[in-house]
Amino acid sequence: MHQNEQVLVFIKANPNTNKAAITTATEIKGLQLFNILKKFLADGEITTTGEGNDMVYSSSVKEETVANENQEIVVETAVADSLKEEQTEDSSSTENEIEEEPKTETKKTETTVTKKTSGRNNDKFTFEGEEYGKGALVRAVLKKYVSENAGTTYKQLKEIFPDTLLKRFGIFEEIAKARELSGKYERYCFKEEEVIKLKDKKVVVCNQLTSENIQPFLKATKELGYKIAKA
Repeated sequence: MHQNEQVLVFIKANPNTNKAAITTATEIKGLQLFNILKKFLADGEITTTGEGNDMVYSSSVKEETVANENQEIVVETAVADSLKEEQTEDSSSTENEIEEEPKTETKKTETTVTKKTSGRNNDKFTFEGEEYGKGALVRAVLKKYVSENAGTTYKQLKEIFPDTLLKRFGIFEEIAKARELSGKYERYCFKEEEVIKLKDKKVVVCNQLTSENIQPFLKATKELGYKIAKA
């Protein structure tokens, strides 16, 4: 750090300091220190109080800036970390969205997305001698369970098929809440013939299923004794 900066930083950090204290801290003294202080006074960067040996020096800046280079590095690092966290949050939010508004992508990206969507929709499973896609399979299993357990309530069905089986949307939801969670997209099966009637509510099954996120549901049905095989 330049000698002038050393003196100014010390004065900013130690208001009402005298020459002796400045010399002790910076090892700058005599005529050299006199000239540095004279320049700062002329530039209006410091002020003085008292006279002769009783004269003390203070920074004229009302709000102190960072006291040393290490603090400057900390501030810069904190800002960089903050920006990095914002970028990570934005990225996570985007990754959690399923089937958002169409976006203009490069030809390569469009091809990849189309392939993935096609693979997701074409997955087939057999249950009770019938073949189903993923959403239809979930509806068939829930209807089977409800028919075998008369009087099943919304709470009871949630205990059997908890929301943890399908993060964010849950395997099923009551109609009003399902519409709220869907927003401007139909993320549940709302057709009249797809609605499942419980003792106390009507519920609909989520259609945001992929080959990966349906696995917890398949595991749960296996534990219930239902036999499901991939077609």
